[in-house]
Amino acid sequence: MSEPTTSPVYDPHERGYTAEAGALWAAMAPDVPTTHATGISDFMVYWAILDDLVDSFTDPGQARYILAELLQVIRGNGSDEERFAPFVDSVDRLVRPEQRSVFAEEFAKYVHSVQQIIDIEATGRPPAIEDYLDIRRFEIGADLTVLLDLLGQDAQFDTDQFYSDPVQNALEHCVKYFALCVDLILTWKSRQTSDGKRCTNAARIVQGPDWNPHRDPSPGIEAVLRNEEKLMHLALERIEEAHPGIRRAIIQTIAGALYGIRNLTRYR
Repeated sequence: MSEPTTSPVYDPHERGYTAEAGALWAAMAPDVPTTHATGISDFMVYWAILDDLVDSFTDPGQARYILAELLQVIRGNGSDEERFAPFVDSVDRLVRPEQRSVFAEEFAKYVHSVQQIIDIEATGRPPAIEDYLDIRRFEIGADLTVLLDLLGQDAQFDTDQFYSDPVQNALEHCVKYFALCVDLILTWKSRQTSDGKRCTNAARIVQGPDWNPHRDPSPGIEAVLRNEEKLMHLALERIEEAHPGIRRAIIQTIAGALYGIRNLTRYR
């Protein structure tokens, strides 16, 4: 990838913050072999770089182009492999050829949701919280992270389990709860600093159209949060017996990511 001077990820200090995030994600997958954990760490570092690179563009079209090109490369149809070589190499270390289409499908959901968030930011008109969470669920990347964890735990993992209705229901409500918690944390952090687009965008969503960094979240947010929390616990109970490994992977991902958002240097 080219190195735009506007991207904070190319600051030497930010490189350290990104590596810190990679180490956390690897620690969140304690049940996978060391080689897979190392691969997850590398992948998360490059994913964080991609995320910051997309944030750095002032032209939304540039961000959409980068994401679309990367998705085509991952699908095996791109013409710019060299530009994305570190990212794609890290994927190749984690995903076997026969699993590549499943990974590409999940990554496509991430790319599409990021593009939707870009459109929301461009218009300056936040959607209803329920519609926003439908987008944010995939934009936050937790589904993809859980899938990578599961592929590392079991080389023969049957991905049909991942797409079963009970598992998808658990992922939906766990990730929506997680996403809303993240945005509430980042809203609070936006009061402490004026630096970082990720904080102010989160604040706009949870506070509504009359955004002010010093105003509390809108009253309806807590009700949505508590409802998603209840649905999350019910959904996890439903998969406890049939899919214990998937349940464990979901919980590890959500708990570890919440710890990271609260404590990693790059989010301070």
